[in-house]
Amino acid sequence: GLQASELNLDLPTGDRLLAHTALQVQAGDSILLSGPSGSGKSTLFRALAGIWPLASGRVALPASSMFIPQRPYFPNAPLRDALAYPEPATKYDDETLRQALRDALLPQLVDQLDVTDAWSQKLSGGEQQRLALARVFLKKPTWIFADEATSALD
Repeated sequence: GLQASELNLDLPTGDRLLAHTALQVQAGDSILLSGPSGSGKSTLFRALAGIWPLASGRVALPASSMFIPQRPYFPNAPLRDALAYPEPATKYDDETLRQALRDALLPQLVDQLDVTDAWSQKLSGGEQQRLALARVFLKKPTWIFADEATSALD
């Protein structure tokens, strides 16, 4: 499971969000973190992912885990590379990539695997979130950490 101990989170302003906090989540647990905008939910998410520079403490993640941020990153590359990111697209055959797109309700993209584009600009917010979900369907992680991953879906 997920284990965090002695977790400290600071903001760039110097304000402390968490001090000496412990967190343990076991397989099968579901956690919903809620709070007003700006209260630090995404900051905690980034700290658990190891990408918040103003965090300290110990975090142990499950081996097969995947983080889905509010605004996922998509390289300006062929769609197959944007879908497989950060892994090489060559790890997956075309039908597996197409099925992940269908599972994420993006059938209009299944024939565009070799199209190079600025996907974060071309796709709507909802389509970007669906493409991030297609990554989940493709990679099949045991643990998923989602930060408002469906907020723009219709």
